[in-house]
Parts: sequence; C-alpha cells; structure tokens
Amino acid sequence: MKKVILIGSTGSIGTQTLEVVRKYPDKLKVVGLAARKMSEKLKDQIQEFQPEYVALLYKENFDVKSEKTLYGFDGILEMIRETEADIVLLAWVGKDSIYIAKAALDSNKDLAFATKEILVYGGNLIVNYAKKVGRKILPVDSEHNAIFQLLEKEDISFVDSIYLTASGGPFYNKHFIKNPSVDEVLLHPTWKMGPKVTVDSANLMNKGFEVIEASFLFGFDSSKIKVLINRTSLVHSLVSFIDGSVRILYYKPDMRIPIQHALSYPERWAAQKEDFENHFVLEFEKPDYNEFPCLALAYEALKSGSIKTASLAACDEILVDAFLNKKISFLSIPKMLELILSKSDSGNITSFEEIDLIYNETVARSLELLEVYKF
Repeated sequence: MKKVILIGSTGSIGTQTLEVVRKYPDKLKVVGLAARKMSEKLKDQIQEFQPEYVALLYKENFDVKSEKTLYGFDGILEMIRETEADIVLLAWVGKDSIYIAKAALDSNKDLAFATKEILVYGGNLIVNYAKKVGRKILPVDSEHNAIFQLLEKEDISFVDSIYLTASGGPFYNKHFIKNPSVDEVLLHPTWKMGPKVTVDSANLMNKGFEVIEASFLFGFDSSKIKVLINRTSLVHSLVSFIDGSVRILYYKPDMRIPIQHALSYPERWAAQKEDFENHFVLEFEKPDYNEFPCLALAYEALKSGSIKTASLAACDEILVDAFLNKKISFLSIPKMLELILSKSDSGNITSFEEIDLIYNETVARSLELLEVYKF
C-alpha cells in the first residue's frame, strides 16, 4: 500500500489523481490533501478519502475536518514533514511549488510532479537535490512522463534527439485578424486544464516551458529537444537514436495514464486497454516559430540559463493573469515577454534563495511594464 500526499487536490490533475486512487483502493491510500481554499469539492474529498491531514493556504472555517488541519504555506510544508507517506504528488501552480518539492525530498519522500515551475524557476536544483538525498522524482506531465519511459535503462549518449508533441492549441494554422477573446483562448481542442495552462497552451508558451523542463530534467542541450505538432494528441513524445531508430509513446489523451504510471512506478498496474488498431494515425508537423513567438522565446531563455527561464516564467505569470482579467490582449503577451526577457540577466541559479529574488525583481518589472505599455 502506497501512502500518498496530494498537493493541489481540487485542480484538474488533483481530481484525476483521486480517480486513480479510487480505482486502486488496495494499492493507494491518501494520507494528506492540500488546496488553496476550502470548497465543496474539497469537503467531498475529505469525506471520501479521510486523510490524516488537510492543509489550506487560506484559513477558513468549515464543518468537515480531518484528524489534523493546518493553514498557510508553512502548514502545507508541515503536513509534508509530519505525515508518514511514500510519495508526494505535486500539482500546485506557481513558483512556490519548488519549496514544496524540496520539503518532500527533505522528508524522505519520493516526488511525482505535474508542475513545470520546479524546473523552469529552479533549473537543475531539484534534480541535483533529489540525487543528493537519494529520492526519486517522477514526471507526471504526459510528454515528460513519456520521455521518462522511453529513456528508462537507456544510455543517453545514444540519443540523437527528443521530441515533445503539441496539439497546437485552438489557433493552429489560423491567422489572426483581431485579438481573440478570453473565452476563445480557453477553448482548448484536446485537454481539460486550468486557465493559466490553457492560455499558455494557446500560444505554445506551455510547450516552451516543457522544452525548458525537459532540458533540466533529462540533461539535454536545447539543440537536442524539438517540438512537433500532433493534432490528435495521441503521441506524447518521441526519442530518436543515433542508429536511426525512433521510439514513441502512444495513448489516448488521458492524464490518468501518466498519473497512474508515476504512482505505480516501478510497477505497472492493469487498466483498460486502448483499442488503437483501427485508428492508429501518425501525423506530425513542425511548428511555425513566427506564428508562435513564445516558443522561440523559451528556447532563447534556455540557451542563456535558468536566470532567464525563471524571469520568463515570472513575467508570463503576471501577463496571463492580466489577460484573463482583460487588462491586455492575447497577442500582446509575447511582445511584453520579449521586452522583459531582454532586460533579465543570463547565467544559472545556484541556490534556492536566489529564486525569490529573481521572481520579485521580474514581477516588479512586469507590473511596471503593464502600467507603461498598452498593447
């Protein structure tokens, strides 16, 4: 029986994780749940799974309690430290997720993560820290989970390139006559995700973050990481080798599959088999970097080091929030990102303490830019 702490239980990844737990009651037990605030969804989760601990970022009164309830960001970290568990599944958006990841590793727990920020903000800090303390870090994002599986027990010196696939979002091959609305941007053709990730997927910024994540997680130079458009979202990643062979990981777009892989690893648990014999289609296109400048910006930042990638992520966080609140247009996001990126330093982050400094500086610059420029 694996004991699981779930950070971000009411979001899309969190609720799908609980579907996996529900499916394997003899193999998985939830011992801790964390969310930003109380909701009816969280109340239902507490009643069903009866965790030992619940942690809320914002303190509120509610009538459904676990054995112990903790509050604030420190409360989330305390829950991780105090709860006996085998693995922490991290589905928490934002820069602070890197400190949650570190707390999981510090408390001798494996880490499954569905948040890019721990690598985009921290570079290879978490990867190196996990090696230092001897714990596993398991990617949950479908593309990185696929690469993890495709590379397992392989000598990476034999790898020619890795390919991350992208659906292309709602605007692929569409030329804008006018700025799309918030509602139009949030209509993703394949995946059901939170609003921040959905906006980032629409302009391929999310795919750019995944390129950065793959580089720091697997240790590949940016020149070896490529992006292909796969409109069906059935192929999640590809790996080509120096002998000319190519491996792919293919399954229907269902996040419960990589979640289950991360929670069951190193085992594999039986699930419903995919009937692909009658609709096995492999169609790929190269993305147009002129149409999706955010993807080009991610490569540019990665080549300059993790200070740039952290700045890119911090600025994007502010700009996406501004767009969702209808303060800026969708097409202004890459223009403003480019301006901020041009003012940030190059080089790599060398300590966890640096992350807050870079984040705060970039947020301040981004907010100033919002006041000055009207795109």
